Formats: sequence, structure tokens, C-alpha cells
Amino acid sequence: MLQSTLEWQKNAEAFDLLTSEPAVTILMAVYEGCDHLEEQIDSFAEQTHPNWRLIASVEGRDDGGRALMEDHPESWRIACIDGPGRGCAANFLNLMQEVRPEGYWAFSDQDDVWLRHKLTRALSKFDGLDPRVPAMYHSRSWVTDEDLKNHRVSPMRRKPPGFSNAVVQNIAGGNTIVLNEAAARLAHAASFEAGDVPVHDWWLYQIITGAGGRVMHDPAPGLLYRQHDNNLIGANDSWRARWKRLKMVFEGTYQSWLDDNIDTLSRSAHRFTPENRAVLETIAKARNAPLVRRILMLKKAGIYRQTAFGSAVMWFSVLIGKF
Repeated sequence: MLQSTLEWQKNAEAFDLLTSEPAVTILMAVYEGCDHLEEQIDSFAEQTHPNWRLIASVEGRDDGGRALMEDHPESWRIACIDGPGRGCAANFLNLMQEVRPEGYWAFSDQDDVWLRHKLTRALSKFDGLDPRVPAMYHSRSWVTDEDLKNHRVSPMRRKPPGFSNAVVQNIAGGNTIVLNEAAARLAHAASFEAGDVPVHDWWLYQIITGAGGRVMHDPAPGLLYRQHDNNLIGANDSWRARWKRLKMVFEGTYQSWLDDNIDTLSRSAHRFTPENRAVLETIAKARNAPLVRRILMLKKAGIYRQTAFGSAVMWFSVLIGKF
């Protein structure tokens, strides 16, 4: 495991001697990502926050990505490990299991470009918070095309975050997430309990809110989010994207995701507050209840989504038995 790699520990400790800035470990899942990988790592190198290191979990065919990282000018603070070969979410969970939860964790895609202030701004949001409480930062993004053109800003999150939202909706783009050490320790421990997680960032939002942690949404974009044909999910900021998600309800995809989420969260429910354990149990029971009782139980659980359209789709799925 990477945690016991002496060479990596020595490199990290040597770098910490050079700066008093908090250490940030960037976790990046790589799948045949050579096309845009160099631009992403270059944007790490240009961060105004200097104390970062990158762990990349690499899988897929060898397209030169690993060699690119080994030859990069910042290679002295980059380490590569082998991914499990079971998809993007499993690859990120592999990182959470392998990396020691010390300092801050930041999550990255393989093909975006971070704005120079991204880490500095993110870490500033943790100032004044109790470091013993798990806390997660996430931000908006500039959504672009494959050539980083045609910018549009991703949607605001108007309603406050919370576990009753997290069970039914992901609001945090994984490529923007930063965790404090308490949240990293929580994610590290819970990752060993997780089963089939549909999306790693959704799971992080659920685990942290379930445990009574703090989630902070930054209205300022922190990166250029490259949209192209290989995006696993993509931005949810157009009517075409919303129609795609509505189809997921009809096809049972959303229901299947909830199956996996509830199973996974039940394995870590001992880490949750009593109130959120009750919410999870109520939602799980409601899904198999007759319609009227199902609606009443879900109302009691307080489930909500961020937009009127999203709420309408959610309650429609409840009515037709696809929740």
C-alpha cells in the first residue's frame, strides 16, 4: 500500500520542510487520460498554494499517461498506483483506501484545468471551523467544450446542503471537492465499508452530511470543466441533460443508484448522527411501502432536491414506483 511506501513518505516530509503552508494531497483517478493530462498537471504546478502532491490511480490501456507523469517537471511530488479496474467510482475509492488521511484531500479529474487560486480559495473557507468536525468544500465550475472554449458557469446550489438532500441528489462536483483532515479520515475509514458506489462524489456528500459534517458550496468557479464525449456523467445544466436524467428515472437507473446508495450507507450508518440514521431507515422502508404511506414517510424524512424541476422528477419517480 502507498501508505507504507518509505520513499513517498520521505519525499512528502522533505517538501513539508520547505513550506509552512498546509499539505494538500490531490487524488486523481486516471483512465486512458493522456490527451489532456499534461494541462491538468500544469495547472497544479501553477497553484498559488505551493504545498501539494498528487496521487494518481491509473487503469486502462497504456496510452502514455503514466510515463507523462513520471517525466513531468513536478514528477518528484507525483506518485502513481494501479487502479482496481472496476470503473471510476471504484478507482477513487481505491485512492481513499490507499492514501494516508493526513492534511487536506483534494479530488481531481484527469482532463480539467484548475484556476490558479483554486486551492488557496478552498483552504481559506476552512478558516475558523472546528478541525475536529468533518468538512467538505465544493465549488461551481466554468463548463467548457473540449478546447476549453464556450464558457458557461455551472448552476448555483440555492438550498442548504444536508443529508436529506444527499440521499436523493448529488450537488458536489468531485473535481472541485476539498476535504479537511477530519473528513479525509472519515472517508478513508468508510471507504473500506463501501460496496458498489455509483458515484464517488455523491457518496462523499452522503457520508459527510450523514456524520453531521459541514458542507460548503462556493459560488465562485474554481476550474475549467472540460465537456466531451468521454465524460462519465457531465454537467447537469441544460434541458438536454435534464431530459437524459428523466430517462434514467423511466429506465430504472436512478432507482438502481438509490438501491446501491442505501446499501452502502447502511454499512456506514454507525458513523451517522442518530437523526440521520433515522432518516436513512425511513427512506429505506418507504421505498417498499404502499403509495400513500410511501409519500407520507418520505415527507417525514424531509427529502428534497435543489430545483423545482428536480423535485418534480423526484416525486414523479415516487408516484410511479421508480424511487
